[in-house]
Amino acid sequence: MIHTTIPAFTIPWPRLDLARVPALKDALYPLTVEGADRLIIDMSGVDFLDSSGLGALVSLSRKLGGRGTLALSGAREPVLSLLTMSRMDQVFVLASNIDAARKALGDGS
Repeated sequence: MIHTTIPAFTIPWPRLDLARVPALKDALYPLTVEGADRLIIDMSGVDFLDSSGLGALVSLSRKLGGRGTLALSGAREPVLSLLTMSRMDQVFVLASNIDAARKALGDGS
């Protein structure tokens, strides 16, 4: 599901793993080509994140390049622990929900 303003994508699967990475890329990579400079991924429904899923998020962040920022909203345990232990909290903006992510990314609407 795509939201408005800063694009926000809610991951509809409980697992973000090798099996789901192609669908995630299909949904989100076009936004980077269309010039989005900030993206929010709602992780509130994700219970499991493997290295393939994490790699896809890093790749998406790199596609934004120097022109933008990727925020992950709603990440819960154990996904949140994985993000902090792997120091990905230094790469992504982590926010409690989509509204907090929009605020952290400077969306005034």
